[in-house]
Amino acid sequence: MITLVHTGMRVPTGRIRVTSMKHVDQGSAIAWSAVLRDGIVKLGTIADDGRGSGAQFHPCTDTGQRVMNDFVAQCRAPDGEPLTEEFVSEALADEYQYARTVAMAEREHAYVVRTYDKLDVPEILTFTLRPGKAMDYAEALRAAHRLSLSEPIRRAELWMGAAKGWVEFLRRHSDQ
Repeated sequence: MITLVHTGMRVPTGRIRVTSMKHVDQGSAIAWSAVLRDGIVKLGTIADDGRGSGAQFHPCTDTGQRVMNDFVAQCRAPDGEPLTEEFVSEALADEYQYARTVAMAEREHAYVVRTYDKLDVPEILTFTLRPGKAMDYAEALRAAHRLSLSEPIRRAELWMGAAKGWVEFLRRHSDQ
């Protein structure tokens, strides 16, 4: 099993992944769709209408659905629990988005912070230390502790590069 670096989901193969994603602002919600592939073979699309129905997989073929069913059956949460197709679909989309966000930030020599509110809803922010200078994750971690993070934030993590992944630097108890 492989543990995905941004979501912690354990998967049987790294071949099944989201390869592109589109978002549509619908005023009160964001809808999205993503292409899911097994290597170069398109399995189908994952879509979320942004209205609370959750992510749904739409296979291109019956084979695409069988591959997805087998994949989902083997996927596990970090604690080893089995997952639903909706959860796996959303996690694959999240993995894609986080990887793109991190790559874009690192190209600009910026650091990525992932915060969570009391409902565990994530939000991303970036900061720079010395624009144009080499990345220094140890310095960024020291700086992250000094960020002014609003009270609804219960925990925060800093992306420390592929070697260390996400490192938690803030945890507030819900009674604070």
